[in-house]
Amino acid sequence: MEVFDLYGIKEKVLSITFENASANNTTIKLFNTTLRPSHGNIFFH
Repeated sequence: MEVFDLYGIKEKVLSITFENASANNTTIKLFNTTLRPSHGNIFFH
């Protein structure tokens, strides 16, 4: 999240790809609550 803030892209994130399946659910919950995607969470797995 610090990197998103540093580069000013927090509101511009459209897609994030993960490769570690065991961490996906936790990370997606974090991004969903922190980034608050403009399309709701319909595109979050």
